[in-house]
Amino acid sequence: MKEVLLNKKAIDVILLEVTDVTVLTDYFVLATGMNKKQVEQLFAHYCEEALEEEGIFKLRKEASEDWVLIDYGDVIVHLFLEETRSRYGLEKIWHKGKVIES
Repeated sequence: MKEVLLNKKAIDVILLEVTDVTVLTDYFVLATGMNKKQVEQLFAHYCEEALEEEGIFKLRKEASEDWVLIDYGDVIVHLFLEETRSRYGLEKIWHKGKVIES
C-alpha cells in the first residue's frame, strides 16, 4: 500500500497500528496529496486497484472535497489534502497507536 501511494507522489505516508486503542480497525493508513484530483483519482483508484489484485476488496468508501476514506475492515485508508490532514490531526487523536511505517 505504501509503495503504491509513494509511486503516485503521496507525501507523509504513515501506517498506524491502533489495535490496542480502538475496536474500529487494526490499522490506519494516512497519506497526503497536493490537490483534489491526486487524492480522489490517483490515490484512491490505485489503492483500490492494488488491493483488489491481492483479493482484498473495500467494504465502503466515502469521499468529500478534501478527504477520501476507504474502509477495508482491518485497515482504514485516509487520503487527505494537506490542510485537511493538519486540521483533523488524526495522528494526534490516535497518538496512543504505534507508527509502523513513516
